[in-house]
Amino acid sequence: MLWQKEYKKVQEKITKITLLAAPELIGMLQEALAALEVQGIKTKLISGKYASYSLSYQQPGGNNERVGIVWTEDSSMTSFFNIMNACHRAIQQNLCQTMYLIRIGSVGNPKLAGNQIYSQIFTGTNHRYIKPNLSYVHYLATYHNLVNSALAQELVITGKTITLQELQSLIRESKILEKCTLLQDLGIVSKRETGRDDTNGKKDSRQVKDFLLNLVKTQGYMGVTTLITQSTSQFPLVKESEVLLLIELLCQEKKVKIINPKAKLQDQLICFIVQI
Repeated sequence: MLWQKEYKKVQEKITKITLLAAPELIGMLQEALAALEVQGIKTKLISGKYASYSLSYQQPGGNNERVGIVWTEDSSMTSFFNIMNACHRAIQQNLCQTMYLIRIGSVGNPKLAGNQIYSQIFTGTNHRYIKPNLSYVHYLATYHNLVNSALAQELVITGKTITLQELQSLIRESKILEKCTLLQDLGIVSKRETGRDDTNGKKDSRQVKDFLLNLVKTQGYMGVTTLITQSTSQFPLVKESEVLLLIELLCQEKKVKIINPKAKLQDQLICFIVQI
C-alpha cells in the first residue's frame, strides 16, 4: 500500500523526534486534525516568540470548549520557562479550557521556575502532559508527505491523480490515522476497535473491499472503470477515489492485478489472482 511504503521511508529518515522543529510538528498535527474534520482549528494559541509551537481546536462532541496544544522540544530550560509562562497566560485569558503539553524532553527539576509553572498547570488539573513516542511522529510525517504530494499533483493511485480533498476522504475511510496513539490520547479518535458501519449509514470499507474482490473473482477479469461503476452503484455513499484506494490495497495484497497499469484508467483491465 502507498501508506506503508511512505511510512517505511519516514521511519528510516526520522530516527528521533528532535530532528523536527516544533513548528513542523504542530503543522503536521494540524494537517491530521483537518483530515479528520476537527472543527475550529486555529494556529498560534499562545502569544510571543513561541506562538508557532501551538494550536487550538474545538473539542469534538458538540460542546463549545476549546482544546489547546503546545508541542516543544527545545532543550533550553529558559525557553521552557517562557513557553510555560505563555501557556499560563493563555489559560488565564480562557483561550482554551483544556491544554495539552507534548514534550519528550525534560520538564526540569522542581527548583527551576519553568518546572514550577509546569507543575502548577499540569498537576491536579484537567490539563494534561503527553510524553510522545517516535511512532506518533512517523504517522504524522507520513500523512504530511502525502499531503505535499497531493498539493503538488503528484499523488497517483491506480492511474488517478488524487487531490488533497480526495486524500483526506481516503484517510478517513481507511481509518489509518486512528492507529496514531497521539490522536487517541488527545481524544480525537477512539481507542476502541473500529469496523462497524458509521452513524451515517456509510458502509464499512471491508464490505466494499469484499464486494470488489468477489466481483473480480466471479468475472475472472474485467475493466477497472466497470468495477468502479458497479461498486459505486452498490454502495452509493462510497466515492470513486475510495474504491480506487481499495483496489490498490487488493493489488498490494496480491489478490488482484492490474494487467496494463500504464494504460489510461478507462483502458485498464483487472484480473483475479488464483492462490496456489
